[in-house]
Amino acid sequence: MSKAAQRLLRTPNELSNKLRVVFTPVVTPVPSESWSVAARSKKPPAWAAAKNKASGVNSDEANSARKQTGGHDRQVSHGADRSEKNGPTQLEAGRVPKPTRRSKPAPRNRTKERTSTGTPQSSVETRATSAVLKAARNRPEVVSEQLMDDVLEYLAPTLEQYKGCTIIDLHPGSCLWSRKVHNLLRPKCHLLLEPESQYQEYVDDLLNEPQSTYKHIDLPGAMHQEIAATYNQLFQDDGPIPVSNRASNSGPLSANPPILVIGSLNRRKSLKYSGKSFSGSVASIYHFCYGALVNDYMHRSGPVRMLLWTPEQDRIHFLPQRAMYRNNSEATVSMGMHVQTAVAVEQIIARRKLNEWSSRSRWSGFHLASEDMVRARAEQYGMKVPEGRQLFQLGSDGKGSSKKQAAKHSPYEIRYETKEQVGEALDELLRRWNERTTGRRYPIKTDLPHGKVPVEKLYQYLTFPELADALCEDPSKSFKAAARTRTRSDSGIQHGSLPKLEMESSAWKGKPGNLTMLTGTDVRIAFFADAALCGISLELHCKILEDQGIDVTELKKSLVKFADTIVEQVERKRQVYYADFHRLVDDWTSFFAPSQLLMADRRHYEPLQADPADFNANQNLCLLDCIPTNCDLEVPGLADRPKAALACRDIINFLYQYRGQSVTSALEKLAPNASTDLVNLVPAITDPRKGGRLDPKHLKVRQLTCEMLEGLTRAWFEWPFKPDGWEVSILMSDGDYSRTGSTGPLTPEAVTASDDGDTLD
Repeated sequence: MSKAAQRLLRTPNELSNKLRVVFTPVVTPVPSESWSVAARSKKPPAWAAAKNKASGVNSDEANSARKQTGGHDRQVSHGADRSEKNGPTQLEAGRVPKPTRRSKPAPRNRTKERTSTGTPQSSVETRATSAVLKAARNRPEVVSEQLMDDVLEYLAPTLEQYKGCTIIDLHPGSCLWSRKVHNLLRPKCHLLLEPESQYQEYVDDLLNEPQSTYKHIDLPGAMHQEIAATYNQLFQDDGPIPVSNRASNSGPLSANPPILVIGSLNRRKSLKYSGKSFSGSVASIYHFCYGALVNDYMHRSGPVRMLLWTPEQDRIHFLPQRAMYRNNSEATVSMGMHVQTAVAVEQIIARRKLNEWSSRSRWSGFHLASEDMVRARAEQYGMKVPEGRQLFQLGSDGKGSSKKQAAKHSPYEIRYETKEQVGEALDELLRRWNERTTGRRYPIKTDLPHGKVPVEKLYQYLTFPELADALCEDPSKSFKAAARTRTRSDSGIQHGSLPKLEMESSAWKGKPGNLTMLTGTDVRIAFFADAALCGISLELHCKILEDQGIDVTELKKSLVKFADTIVEQVERKRQVYYADFHRLVDDWTSFFAPSQLLMADRRHYEPLQADPADFNANQNLCLLDCIPTNCDLEVPGLADRPKAALACRDIINFLYQYRGQSVTSALEKLAPNASTDLVNLVPAITDPRKGGRLDPKHLKVRQLTCEMLEGLTRAWFEWPFKPDGWEVSILMSDGDYSRTGSTGPLTPEAVTASDDGDTLD
């Protein structure tokens, strides 16, 4: 282990001594029966007795004084354990009896005695040690050199172009990660942005190296309200980054390999904007990625790549696993940066205690299919997994049966070549729809209770049979509600609060991912989703035929009418079908679309598996790799890059107030006639090959791709009928699009307590 790592893992006493606090021990007689540190003693510490003796105050007077002051002068060690019920009594231990209280019981003295050296610990030392331990908990860092070596070996093919670059290092702390990256890339200049003096000795070690290219700047580079001033200093005329390298607000935009940003956003800080609190790491990543669109912060010479260690739970803000959980932060960040996970420890999606079915993860078949695609991408980059290191499985949350299969059937697959074939497929689709939705309670005849149907029997009725597997792994809300009711009923019967009722043994039998039968409600949801995906597939074929000059007007009208019929059927029993129908359709379209919607699906490589022991303070961290997209929103003659990016951000924030509603409905709230005029200026919205729909009212806001959002921004400036003072109109809207909480902008996973509470519009 390196010397820096050894210093980082020093004992509290060593850390306290490093703070240069002078302790003056008071010599007192050691009692004959000493207690170890592990003993749960309520005896007043020796230093307190010595202090009272020196001041001429006896124990009774001291206790009386503590009683009057409410015991606020007591020193409490936060690491001490509570007293055990079966421990020795006060008389047996020789402890001073505590005064009785009439109003409330005496507070427990959780201060430990130190008898290892026979020298009592002063109150100053207790406070200093507690402060050091608290600081360590609030500043977790990666300390495993093996993990750092494996990460750099894994990413080495993608970092080849950064050799000899300028490194901007945010909050390096103990500088372990900084040294590893420096030794690999040998930068011409390595800027250490470390504002906290407690890490000065680690920084000095790097500055004092022979022929050192390190430079220390004691200004905050992230998680601070005034970070703009820091980057103003870096890019000023006499700063470390030459002014000639700055990018202009117009003209070609390209990534800037000469600069690489690394660092740690792992210090538990929160920032406040407009009266709302944000997680420091979440807010910093959001601003840095947005800065790539406007040439701000570290992107003033062009968009730069960033490798940032962050608290693991924060990555869900930018990498949701389902389209229904996309928020405005993820949409804005994806415009400027492609964010992916390079190192992870564990899944960050938890289930409810009483409901083992509750999960935010989508069907495991998508993860299996995604692994094959990502493996091929990693091979193109020449990336290889280090020997002895495992890959982190994004979809391995313990769900699913042993008979898992990858998703294969795509609604964007080309199946027909002529107009006649598409017409015949549409007629067959309408026939099956009418047969299964009219005059029958259940789509498939069954003699089983609750309309249950074996999964194998359902496959032959579906064009996309994996829908049945997805419902087996993650059933509908109605099934989960019944399962929770059954769980509570069983608990009540065991405790005698509910009578034992006779129930069908096969009514709700099965474990998550192992269901072999679906209820009638789930079967109907599968049919609705299958019909919707078939309709989307035919819309794709119509668009292809239309580009070939073939008249498909009647086919398009029939398909739009059929889509309206499906929505009407779903809305008829909104509470039963709506959420599950849309989550299935959105999952299939977002994953199989030619341009995948989620950044998690577009990842270039799989993350490496880390262990909690790789980080100090038992705080899991993840490594986020942020790669520029080179998105240029400039509208020549109308808006430069910063102005267009600001408008894009505000439009996204406004539209995502209604993320579950249709694009046309949300645009109409933005400005009168915007749903018609702006959509006509953005062809991607009505192009199924790019994730759109023939009728934009069937496309939801959360399904808007980066191409569509970029097109809407350009169309907004080119639209001659936008209202006067539109900037104020967007910013002063009645809706609160920030959706923030005490830890930052919340995703639906954090806002919603259970699947039953999913808000889709």
